[in-house]
Amino acid sequence: MKLGVIDFPNEVVDALRDDRLVVLAGAGVSIGAPSNMPSFGELVDAIAQGTGESPGEKEPPDRFLGRLGDGRKVDVHTTAARALSGNQGAPNDLHRALARLFREAGRMRVVTTNFEFLIEAAAEEALGQRPRSFEAPAIPVGSDFRGVVHIHGGLSDPHTMVLTDADFGRAYLLEGWARRFLVSLFRHFTVLFVGYSHQDAVVNYLARAIPATGAYGRYALMEVTEDSPTRWDLLGVTAIPYKKQPNEDNPHQRLYDGVGKLAQHASRGALEWRTQLNEIAEAGPPQDAESVGQIDHALTEFHLTRFLLETATHSEWPRWLNERGYLDSLFDQPALSEQAQELAAWLANTYATANASVIFSLLERHGAQLNPALWQALVLALYREDRNAYSAELLSQWVSLLVAAAPRQIDHHLMTFLAERCTDKGLLHSVLDIWALLVTPRLHLRRRVAVDGSVGGTVAVAGEVRRLSTEYALTELWEQRLKPHLSEFAEEVLRVSIPALEASHRTLACWSQADRGGDPETWHRSAIEHHEQDELREPVDAVIDSARDALESLSAANYEGGKRWVLQLLDSNAPLLRRLAAHALSTLTQMSSDDRLQLLLKTTGLHEVSTHHEVYRLARLSYPEAGQKTRRDVLDAIASYQWPDPDDKNAETLGARVRFNWLHWLYESVPDCVETKRELDALWKAFPEWQPQEHPDLTFWMSSGWVGDRSPWSSEELLNSPAEAWVNNLLEFRGEGLLGPNREGLLAAVSNAVQENFYWSLDLATALSNKSRWQTDLWRAILRGWHRADLQMEDWGNVIQWLEMRELQCADPQGVADLLRRLVEDAKPIAARFQTRTNSIARQLWSSCDEPVPGNRPDDWFAKALNSLAGTLAQYWLHSIAVYRQHVNEGGEGLPLEHRNALTTVAEDESVAGAYARSILANQLLFLFKNDTEWTTEQLLPCFLPTAGEDCLHQAWDGFLAGARVNPKLAEAMEPAFREGIRALDGLLAERSEGFTRVLTLLLIYHLNDPLQDWVPEFFQHASLEDRGTFADQLGRLLRQMENLARRELWGRWLREYWERRLMAIPRPIDDAELRHMWEWPLHMGDLFPHAVDVAVRMRRIPMDRALIPHTLVDSEYLQQYPDEVARYLVELVRAGLPRWECGDLRKIAQRLDELGAAPENRAALAEQMARMGCT
Repeated sequence: MKLGVIDFPNEVVDALRDDRLVVLAGAGVSIGAPSNMPSFGELVDAIAQGTGESPGEKEPPDRFLGRLGDGRKVDVHTTAARALSGNQGAPNDLHRALARLFREAGRMRVVTTNFEFLIEAAAEEALGQRPRSFEAPAIPVGSDFRGVVHIHGGLSDPHTMVLTDADFGRAYLLEGWARRFLVSLFRHFTVLFVGYSHQDAVVNYLARAIPATGAYGRYALMEVTEDSPTRWDLLGVTAIPYKKQPNEDNPHQRLYDGVGKLAQHASRGALEWRTQLNEIAEAGPPQDAESVGQIDHALTEFHLTRFLLETATHSEWPRWLNERGYLDSLFDQPALSEQAQELAAWLANTYATANASVIFSLLERHGAQLNPALWQALVLALYREDRNAYSAELLSQWVSLLVAAAPRQIDHHLMTFLAERCTDKGLLHSVLDIWALLVTPRLHLRRRVAVDGSVGGTVAVAGEVRRLSTEYALTELWEQRLKPHLSEFAEEVLRVSIPALEASHRTLACWSQADRGGDPETWHRSAIEHHEQDELREPVDAVIDSARDALESLSAANYEGGKRWVLQLLDSNAPLLRRLAAHALSTLTQMSSDDRLQLLLKTTGLHEVSTHHEVYRLARLSYPEAGQKTRRDVLDAIASYQWPDPDDKNAETLGARVRFNWLHWLYESVPDCVETKRELDALWKAFPEWQPQEHPDLTFWMSSGWVGDRSPWSSEELLNSPAEAWVNNLLEFRGEGLLGPNREGLLAAVSNAVQENFYWSLDLATALSNKSRWQTDLWRAILRGWHRADLQMEDWGNVIQWLEMRELQCADPQGVADLLRRLVEDAKPIAARFQTRTNSIARQLWSSCDEPVPGNRPDDWFAKALNSLAGTLAQYWLHSIAVYRQHVNEGGEGLPLEHRNALTTVAEDESVAGAYARSILANQLLFLFKNDTEWTTEQLLPCFLPTAGEDCLHQAWDGFLAGARVNPKLAEAMEPAFREGIRALDGLLAERSEGFTRVLTLLLIYHLNDPLQDWVPEFFQHASLEDRGTFADQLGRLLRQMENLARRELWGRWLREYWERRLMAIPRPIDDAELRHMWEWPLHMGDLFPHAVDVAVRMRRIPMDRALIPHTLVDSEYLQQYPDEVARYLVELVRAGLPRWECGDLRKIAQRLDELGAAPENRAALAEQMARMGCT
């Protein structure tokens, strides 16, 4: 990039942008006024002054200083410090420019071999803050530092200054701290040397630290001399030359100006870039090198590319960009960068209609190829532009070009949009070009299951054809755009659609998917005409329709033309084309029925399977009008039919059935045809049991209808007669076929009758009991009806009397248990009256409860328990406790003895029934803990520990996590269980970790005073990344639900400290799964929003593409109360990456920030990031 007179390599500019540039500053930086520091040679002379010594002719200066110190005992370091301190001036413009390269003092990365501190002073002047300063040997590692590093020491401690050969030996060889620092530096950063000459003695030592190879470049700003580039090349450093100006006050002014412009370039914000690039673009392609360099740089970044193209409307821009290679990818196939996609949109939107010749010229140069992204952009531009803004001629040119250059995969909607434009302008042939593109078959390969079914065998690949559009879009295009104009160009449609169908058949045949007898596309289509069997359409159906309609139109308007096409298609290898011909033959009204049938007999014949339907249809339409001879020929053809496989033992019968179908089909069309009737009767006599087929013209057909449960008698009919009168019918009825009334329908009707008339139900139960029919499913219907009925006290007494019957308990234990649970639900007072009896029934049911062992260990014991008999009984006992407490013994403590004994039996049951019941009890752990802490602690809490065994552990946690509720006392009692649960997150509870983590979060927030000491570290030790994301999400949810007082208490107790520690990677670095939720935490913090923002903006940024944070803030109180914090929060979010559709809300917020008087620097920072995002 040309900046001033210096041409900076892009690698330097990019490294500066990407924060990986280090400046290595030499003595030359500080020589110019007003700094006036000596060069190293001048410093050597100053040290030697008065000693009577001077360097030998070829003696290196460092060796000379060593000789002074060792031989003459001169205090070289103190003398040097005194000479430098006496001469030290003020920072010069080059110092300030170097500081401004980094925009902020805290971002500076400068290494210098100078001893004075002018760079630090310059940074304080230019950036308002002094950077950190390091003096050798106390320096950081070269791969990770910020500040100014004095690699050879500094004036604050003269004895650390590296001056003599012995000093250099220690720094680069013996102790090696300078070499280690520089080696690491060169391996991790791009380095720019400033203020060095290739002849400097210091350079010889620096060169020893430069790795032979590296990922990052080394560059040196240097005065142009005859041999200097060669010298730098030998050191592996690329020279950036500038010319000295000997007659100027400052001979190196061009260096100062160049670095100053580089600093200006680096510090330019998005809004400044926009202004600058808009001005350049508006004037047309530039000639000056500096503007060209700025454009080259702009095209490396997406937002700068967008700024440039905003006003680039001059017709020369495409040519200029193309000559520099920036448009090459638009005419090739690889995926495009963001910048190239922006160029594609700009090129299409700016020139496609306003100056299309510009793009045509580019296409000519690139062989008329289009990248898919540019292709799509052009189609969109043509569609979006006002239809009156361009001519029909231009549109036809574009369509022909776009069709010719269409990529293999396209958005078919775009082409149908374009077809709409063509129709509006009367370009029917262009519409036909689009149709041809969309219906042309494309080969697609897919895996196919090995025929032998073997595992690990050879993978088979099958070929199939696909088209570029959907059936719906093709049908709409045909019906609305082309079909209305068939009279004008039916043959042209045929010249497109027929080859498309023929190409499909050829392609499928290459992959052994087709032959003359059939292919997938012909088997898919039941009939060429519209037919109810073809409702499930594919893209090929639209192509078939177009060919059919065109043949019909042509045959009606041009008999000879239609006949020519029919004869051609009858001879095709593609079965679909022969079917189209047979269909079209019936539309040739000028051809006699005899001629049609004779032509059919000579070509396809009557018995081709692939043309079956169309031949049947043609025969039926033509046979009535055919003459006696033709009818005879048809009957002879039928009579001569033999089954294709003569070795089939049923060949004769099967052949006769085919002949029977044909004869009956023709007889129906001409009932008075004696010959047809005679031959049909002969077959019927041989096979008297045969009945005509419903659809003999189809090789297969489907029918459908809704089949639901139906009862032979409605509930009203049942209630019109005594229940006893219905018993036999109800017991015996089993159903009347697939579509008739069935057993389930009958049971539903009985259940409804039971619900409507309780006394009728008692009569039905009595009748069944009298017949001892306890195993009938009618009991299920009765119990279900009672369950839904509105039963009163007396009714419940009768029902319980039935439930007490052991026979009924054995017949439908689940139905009995469901009724018991229904009685005690909601702690109804009526339940208390019958509690002794219902408890007894529940105990009887449990004693015979035999739950089947599940085939596999359940993923969720609680879900399984909810639908089990054992689970229902456990729920009964829990509700029964509530009934007892509210209506029997309100003030009692502990579980009632009867209930305690029952629950103990349930909890200690080791069968599957006990497993289900324990899961239900664990779900109501808090209820039981409140009623009887001792029993719950003894019987249930041990189940939550791994020592109880894997199954018991899962049963307890599945139940508890399904509706976890805790109070402080239960939380304290469960602490051991939760601690063990944390340790099992990567083991026994791995599949239940999400639910566990959500409950643990609640525990940490509400029931533990200081979870940071051990709870949180242990959780992070065992939690997966998904669990950590769940923790962050749940914490945010709970914050959102809290009142401000509770939030402040949590913030002070541990949340702020937790967040601060996470920023320091304690106990783990924050992962992306957590960040997505943690960036939303400020939204839930109420009056702590400013404090939350202070912490959040220090987190690592990630794109928040689904958070809707600006949308949440735009109408929030946060914007009104904390405008500056909202601005700071959004600056970081926008910098990280928000979707473009958030721009509307961001603009509203920016306007409100102006109105609310947010700090100018915050508003400017947000405007800057919005500009980069494209929200201008």
